[in-house]
Amino acid sequence: MRICAFILTFFCFIFTNAQVNEFTESELRTKADSEMADYIEGMQEPDSLKLRQKTYDSFSLLIKKFPKSENLSFYLYTKGCLADKIEEAKSCFKEVIQINSWSYYVIQSYIKLSWIAVKNKDFELALQYLNNIEKMEQPSFHCGVELETYQSQLKNIRQECEKGLKTNTATNSR
Repeated sequence: MRICAFILTFFCFIFTNAQVNEFTESELRTKADSEMADYIEGMQEPDSLKLRQKTYDSFSLLIKKFPKSENLSFYLYTKGCLADKIEEAKSCFKEVIQINSWSYYVIQSYIKLSWIAVKNKDFELALQYLNNIEKMEQPSFHCGVELETYQSQLKNIRQECEKGLKTNTATNSR
């Protein structure tokens, strides 16, 4: 009987005094941002894949723990950029587009999806993504370099699509 009372008392103490290892969103975001900075700084290092995976895991945790966050578009976009698997990246970018809360990340997701479509030689799909970007309100930029980068990305994707469609047309007409 004493043993049962001891065990019961011991477990009650453990369960009532157990520390919960929960973090706030801002704590996890700070950790993820710090890991991202470490990854960017160590990108050329031999262990950069470990840093990338660590950063990816942090953003995955943010998405899992805070699925209704106002920053979800940012978390998903970043996770998509860090994903090793193309299908997972595409899924993240498509979810950002579906959420449609921050137009910057929606446009950037369309750009990423366009590049993936070009790599997969699906030029029609890439052009659809580009057309969706054109229908959106254009983002504002803080400097000319950002604007030039954005415009050159769109121009390069469109050129790759046109080149790919010409090649496909020439190949199909033979």
